[in-house]
Amino acid sequence: NSQECNRHRANNIASQRALREIYLKGFEIAVRRGKARAVMSTYGPVNGIWTSSNYDLLTVLLRDEWGFSGIVMTDWWAMGNDSADAPGSYKNVAAQVRAQNDLNMVNANAFENSGGDNLNLALEEGKVTRGELARSAANICRYLFTTPAWMRLTGRETELDGELEKSLADDDTVITNAVHVKVDGEAELPLDGLDTSKGASSLFIITCSRRGIYRLTISMRATDGNPLAQLPVSIFMDRLLLKTITYTGDMTDFRNEEIEIHAIYVYNFNLRLYFAQAGLEIKSIRIELVQDMEDRMKRD
Repeated sequence: NSQECNRHRANNIASQRALREIYLKGFEIAVRRGKARAVMSTYGPVNGIWTSSNYDLLTVLLRDEWGFSGIVMTDWWAMGNDSADAPGSYKNVAAQVRAQNDLNMVNANAFENSGGDNLNLALEEGKVTRGELARSAANICRYLFTTPAWMRLTGRETELDGELEKSLADDDTVITNAVHVKVDGEAELPLDGLDTSKGASSLFIITCSRRGIYRLTISMRATDGNPLAQLPVSIFMDRLLLKTITYTGDMTDFRNEEIEIHAIYVYNFNLRLYFAQAGLEIKSIRIELVQDMEDRMKRD
């Protein structure tokens, strides 16, 4: 699929040698050398078999030959088929399970089978087995137990977490023009030199003494006075947009805006305020611990 035209159905015809030596070589390197833990199957078919239901690709080659033990998920609304002469169907999830494609995307409500797939019927008719379903479930669980998210939930730090903490702890000038704020439960962010002009960004390096869920409270008002003026400020945690708040020019009384910062598992993160337009005045910015993650894990 080198273009968007007919990407769900374009049949890629290739010899096994071309597949192994050219098209699959990058994936083989990622699995064998890079120890990749997740793979996405494609939209379209290869030699007539949609890749999400291609047993030779996803089981024989990927898992048995390359030693892949992670999770395989479909691309969004991928099709499957039972043989090269059978048409692809979005509802043929049973063929995906047999091929060891573990996760079908997208399902609004899998419990109620909102997509109307054939998995339950195939199980009743013996076209897919409980063992094959359990195999995919095991693949998913095995994958989850290797993720940084799972390690953080169990109170363990990943190697990457340690590297990030060390780099920020050793050098406060990793990011220039930033203000370093230490938070022991709560703290007021210093506003000296805060630039709220159009296109300006203000950056704070936050060092928390405890893991947990935090809340940011910003007290601000508009100074423009024009009711038609749109004055947005966007708040980012690292590269994640937490919230964009937009005032109109006539909102000239100070008001508090609360933004919940999702669970902090590493002690350092960057907090950035971006002002798309001028005309906002910030009176205070406060960050406080709402729920201590260590206490929560002990209770759980």
